[in-house]
Amino acid sequence: MKKHPNVWTFIQLIQSENARCEHLIIQLGAGASSSKESARTTAFQRRFENLKARFNNNEISAKKLLDSLGLLIRRHKK
Repeated sequence: MKKHPNVWTFIQLIQSENARCEHLIIQLGAGASSSKESARTTAFQRRFENLKARFNNNEISAKKLLDSLGLLIRRHKK
């Protein structure tokens, strides 16, 4: 989030992300359940899979696929 991070800030970020992942792995190994996906994420995934299937079945062109993915991602970020 800094405007001009230095290499030490980057190293600290990687270390904290590594610690977070290790902590999560330990929790999952101990039997904790993973977090549930939100309804928004589930809807995004369903739309994405639908677009992918339509492209694979030659129902839409590559250009239409890319345009639709751009709209889908833009909508998901809001």
